[in-house]
Amino acid sequence: MTFENLETNLIINGNNREIDAYLALNRSLPDHYNSTFMHMLDIASLMNHAGLRDQYKIVGGYSVLAHLVNNFGYEIIPNWRNSLGSSDVDIIGTEKVYKTLKQTYNVKHDDDRQSPNLPNKRTIRIRDDERCLCKGCKVDFVIDRQEEIAQNSEEAYLLSVLVRVKDPISLIKDKVYIAQSQQVHREDVMGLLALLEKKGTDSGSLVRILEHNHRSHLHGLLEAIETSVKSLKNIIYPTKEYRNNLRLHLKKYLVK
Repeated sequence: MTFENLETNLIINGNNREIDAYLALNRSLPDHYNSTFMHMLDIASLMNHAGLRDQYKIVGGYSVLAHLVNNFGYEIIPNWRNSLGSSDVDIIGTEKVYKTLKQTYNVKHDDDRQSPNLPNKRTIRIRDDERCLCKGCKVDFVIDRQEEIAQNSEEAYLLSVLVRVKDPISLIKDKVYIAQSQQVHREDVMGLLALLEKKGTDSGSLVRILEHNHRSHLHGLLEAIETSVKSLKNIIYPTKEYRNNLRLHLKKYLVK
C-alpha cells in the first residue's frame, strides 16, 4: 500500500466520496505535491491510531490547506498554490511523536539534525519508496510540550482523517508579514480571511485580537491586493464588503 496508515483509515472510516477523491488526487496531483500532502495525512492517521492525536499539530502551509478544504471542499486541493502545493510538512509535536515518526518511516537518519537557529527543531527526510513508486517527504519538526501544543489548536477532517491543525487567526499572524512579499503566503492569508468570513467572524472582533504589527501588515496587504484581486483565478478571497470592513477597522487602530 502506498500510504498504509491513510489507506487503512480510508477503508475503515471513509465513504465513497472520500475514497474517490483520494484516488483522483493520486492521479492528478504533481508527484511531489501528492507525496507531501499524502504523507501529511498518513502521519495524522498514524497519530490517531497510536493515541497521539493530542500531542502534535500541523502548522504552516498544510495547516492552511486543511482549513480551506474542510470549509470549501476538495476542489481546493488541485489549484492550491498554483497546483504546486508546499515542499514540506511543518509539525509541532512531543518527543514521543518525534520518536514514533522515526520508528515508523524509512528516514535518512544522517539528515536528522538540529537547526542552529531553533534548538528544538529537527529536519526529518522520509526516503522515496521504490516498491510503490512513492516520493519521499521532508518534515520540519519542532519539539514542544503537550500543553503548549494544545494552545491555538483545532481539528479538521480530510479524506476521513482527523488532523490537528493550528487555528486560522494564529496562522494569519504567522504569515501576514511574509505575505507582503511572497504571493503564496498572500493567497494563504486571503483564504484564511475568507474562511473567517464564512464562519461569521466579525471583522472588528478580528482586528481587536491582532497586535499592532499584525494590523499594520494586514492593512498594507489588503491595500495591495485591491489592484490584483480581479485578475487572479482559482484563489479564495473574502468578499469586497468584508475586505472594506477590515480596512476600516484597521485604519481606526493605526491612526491612533
